[in-house]
Amino acid sequence: MAIHMLDLRSAPSWDLVTLVPRARIAIAPRSYAGVLVALGDVVIALSPTRMGTVPASDVVTPQDVDTRTGQIAGAAARGGLNVFYVGTNGLQAGDVLVAPQPRVPALLIGEQHTGYSFSSRWVALRASEQMPMSPLVLWALLSCRTGIEARSSMSAGAMVPRVGRAELTSLLLPLPPLSESSAAVESTLRQIWLGTLDTARAEAARSWHGMADLLGNARWQDILRTHNTLGLAGGPSLRALGALVRAGSVSRGRLLTEQIADARPVMTTQALRRDSDADAWAVPRMGEVSGGGGDVVITSAGTRFRARLLPEPALVGTGLILVQQLQSPDAHRLAEYVNSARGHYALQQLVSGDYVPHLTTKALVELVLPPGSSPMEPDTGRESLAVALENALWPLIAS
Repeated sequence: MAIHMLDLRSAPSWDLVTLVPRARIAIAPRSYAGVLVALGDVVIALSPTRMGTVPASDVVTPQDVDTRTGQIAGAAARGGLNVFYVGTNGLQAGDVLVAPQPRVPALLIGEQHTGYSFSSRWVALRASEQMPMSPLVLWALLSCRTGIEARSSMSAGAMVPRVGRAELTSLLLPLPPLSESSAAVESTLRQIWLGTLDTARAEAARSWHGMADLLGNARWQDILRTHNTLGLAGGPSLRALGALVRAGSVSRGRLLTEQIADARPVMTTQALRRDSDADAWAVPRMGEVSGGGGDVVITSAGTRFRARLLPEPALVGTGLILVQQLQSPDAHRLAEYVNSARGHYALQQLVSGDYVPHLTTKALVELVLPPGSSPMEPDTGRESLAVALENALWPLIAS
C-alpha cells in the first residue's frame, strides 16, 4: 500500500479529500517498471445515437454479458433509449465497450456485430491517432484478471459497484513492446476473442427442445413439469434451493416522484428494464412485498424477461416477481440466467395467458437453474476469459 505524507501546518483548511489524495491506478502488476499511459490520452469516448434513428432491434446491456465467458448471452427489445448502433455512422470494428460494472468483461466490436445495438450504459471507446497498441490488446487489458481488479479498486457503491467514465479514462495502461512475439500473442488474443462471440444466443435460438433418457432419474417429474431441458443436466430448481417467490404489490397509482417522510424506494418494471436504481417512492402498507439488497427481481408480464439484483432494500412494484432466501452465488446465477438467451427461452415455456402472457410465482418456483459454480460445486470447466487473457497477455507486457 502506498503511503502519502502531507504537511498541513500551513494549510488554512483541510478535509478528507486532502488527507486521502486519489492515486492513479494502473492495469499492471506491482513489479512492472515500464512506461504507462493514461487511457483517456489514447482513446476517444463516443456518444450514443437516438433509438429512433436506427433500425429496430434488441439492445444489449452489460447484464446481457456472461461475466465468465465474455459472451453476449441475450438481449431484449427496449424503446426510448439512446443506443450505440454498429454500422454506418455508428460503432465500428475495433471499438471497445466497457461496462460500469467492473466484473463485466469489455466487448471488442468486430464485423460480426454489424446490426447490433448496445445500451448507452456502456462506455464506448475508439482508438485515437496516439493509440500505442491495437484495440485487441486494449480489450485484453480491460478484460483480463488484472484489468478487472484495477477497475474494481476504483469502483463506488457497496451493493452494485460501478465505475464512471471519468474514473475509467484515468486508468494507466502499460505499453506493450514491439517484438517478434507480439504478432504471436495478438494471434492468441484474437482466437480468445473469437471464442466470446455469442454462440450461446445462436444455440438457444435454434431450439429449446432436448432429449434424454429418464430411466433411473429420480427427478423426472420436476424435469417434465418445468419443460426446461437444462434440468436434465442436474441443476437445482428454485423450490429445491428454498427460494421464497412473491409477486410485487405496489401499484402505479401509489407511486410518488419525490421522497417524503416515511416513504421507501420502489423498484418498478420501468426502472428494472432501464437497469437503473429505484426512481419512485411509496409509503409502505401492512403486508406489502419488499426485498433486501441482493434479492432478485424479475419482470412477470409479457415474454421479454429481465432480472437484476436489488442494489438496496426497496418495495417491489406490480409487474415484478421477488425471489428471496437464495445464497449470493445462486442469486447472481438466477439473474444471469434469466437475462441470457437460454434462460429467456426456458421462461417462455412457463408463461400462461393467451392475450396477456405473464409469468406466475407458482410457475417460476419450478424453474431449473443450469449447473454452475457455487461454494458446494467447484467449476471444473475451461478457464475463464479473465484468466485466459491474463495468461496470454502478460508474457507480452513483461518481455
